[in-house]
Amino acid sequence: MTLQHNSFDNRSLPKVSVGIISFNRMHYLKAVIESARRCVCYPNLEWIVVDGNSVEAGLKQYLQSLTWIDRCIFTDLDFIGSINLIISEAKGEYVILWPDDVQFIVEGGWLTHFIRELEANRWIGSVGLNCLRRKTIDEIWGGRRFLRYKEILSELKRYGINFRRQRVIPDDFGYGLRTYGWRSAGIIGAGILSLTRTEIWRSLGPWRRGGADSTLVDATGGSEIEMLRSFKESKLILQKATPLVPVAADIVDDEKGCKAKVRKGNRYGRYLVPQRGSLYYEIIPHAEAAAALGDDLPLSFERIVRPIDYELPLDREGNLLKCAINSEIVSPIV
Repeated sequence: MTLQHNSFDNRSLPKVSVGIISFNRMHYLKAVIESARRCVCYPNLEWIVVDGNSVEAGLKQYLQSLTWIDRCIFTDLDFIGSINLIISEAKGEYVILWPDDVQFIVEGGWLTHFIRELEANRWIGSVGLNCLRRKTIDEIWGGRRFLRYKEILSELKRYGINFRRQRVIPDDFGYGLRTYGWRSAGIIGAGILSLTRTEIWRSLGPWRRGGADSTLVDATGGSEIEMLRSFKESKLILQKATPLVPVAADIVDDEKGCKAKVRKGNRYGRYLVPQRGSLYYEIIPHAEAAAALGDDLPLSFERIVRPIDYELPLDREGNLLKCAINSEIVSPIV
């Protein structure tokens, strides 16, 4: 399949809305916003921040000082309501939905390239912009993926001749994408960490609770499952994709391999304060990151992320530890 770019220049690139969800994690939020300001280089952006009426000292004042933000909304909406509000408010043809705990780490013209590929390949649903762990990459694209017979049979039953095979969409400048094929739904059900056409979310949404009670681990009450169910019922033939050079990374600052989470007035896990500036990770020029590409697999979290003044929690094999929440460290929000 030969991939062609659309014949538009930067002046006619579609608007992209960047929607950031904030709640009582000012240090994370600063890293997200300041890295986004530096790394999301695109000529037609709209910035939206929805904050859940945070009470952490200085957070509201910080947001109010950002005069370049197009809309900063303070509301009592929860996480699900905040995402739905961003989608309803967004004026862009594409939307980046972003939580306040994933820092951008690669600067360059990546967003322009991704938008051009999405315009040329409308069968791509969501593009996940964050780094994946080495183990996750092996699970999705490693040789053992072909042993998942039940997944393959389910895909054949649903799509038949439209079987969603995994693809590599190359780019001469290192801005290539790799798709998940049958290994995943064509959209990112939680919405966050994604670049997606706004019309997709509006046709599948809104996000709604699935009847499950919120827990310390998951405060969304099954909304991701409901969105994935909506995608399945839609019969859309879409694929999820990820950049070969991922451009953002979860702020993993807890020794168990997680981040601080806010639940009912308390913060769980270590909440590290950056000691130099506002960033947790170094920002890398795209050309430097792309030079590390050696095959058609995305660069892993372990390979590309460079913490500032602290060490990532790794196991003996050098794999990033992963934990949903550290309930052993609990502190009030002040």
